[in-house]
This record gives sequence, structure tokens and C-alpha cells, in this order.
Amino acid sequence: MSLENTAINDRLHAAGYKTASKSINTRERRSVDRNGIPMDRKPLLPNDRFVMVSGRVTTPYQKQKGLHYAIQWLIDNAIAEAISNNDGFNMLQFQQISAKKPTTADLDCLTMYLFDVQPYAGMVGAGRALGCLVRNIAEAEK
Repeated sequence: MSLENTAINDRLHAAGYKTASKSINTRERRSVDRNGIPMDRKPLLPNDRFVMVSGRVTTPYQKQKGLHYAIQWLIDNAIAEAISNNDGFNMLQFQQISAKKPTTADLDCLTMYLFDVQPYAGMVGAGRALGCLVRNIAEAEK
């Protein structure tokens, strides 16, 4: 683990978050599709861990039952992932999501960030992404 990752993990623990880890001791890794549904179609069980799009693994799924706890688990993992990616923009957005009254957009954003697509490090705003897209299209047309 690099010094930078160690510092990030220390900040996470100081803030009360658990760190996303690459090693799993309790159960085997499970995959989730882009909609947040386990690929094996089995129900979510306590201590299940899922592989995120970054290759890291989530914290164990919570033991408490209820939608509030499941949403809080998603939020905590998204914040930990954003910190691990040095993605302050999304981290701030995720910290503002209420586990008791999330919008559909909040839940879609959390699921997408963890299991579908993440912006690359250093990307600032949509303008930069659009610039990359236009540049790729222009190169393809040559």
C-alpha cells in the first residue's frame, strides 16, 4: 500500500468511515451489474462484499435490515471510494445525500459511481470530458 493510500485510509478512519479493501476474508467476491443487482441473482446477505468498478471491494453489507441501512451502506462506500480516488467533487456530493430521504437520482448516482462508471482522476467538469470525446471523434475520422 502506498503512502498516499495510507494517508487516505487514516483520513477515512478519522472521519468514521471504513476503508474499501482489495482483500476479502469472510466471503467470496460478488459482482453487481450497472443497476445494482447481483450478477448471481442471489439475495443480499450480511457480510456480502462486492467488486466495484475500480477493482476494490466494498465494506461488508450491513447486518441490519431495512432500506435506510442499505442506503447508508451505499453512501459510505461511495464516500470511501471517492476519497480513495482523490475525487473531492463527488465525495462532497455523496456526503450531502440523506439516507432517510434520498432521491432516485441520488441512488442512481451512488450505484453508477460504485458499479458502472467513474470519472478519471483529474477530470474537471463536463467540458473536459466533452473535449476528450470531440478529440476522439476527430481522430477516428482521420
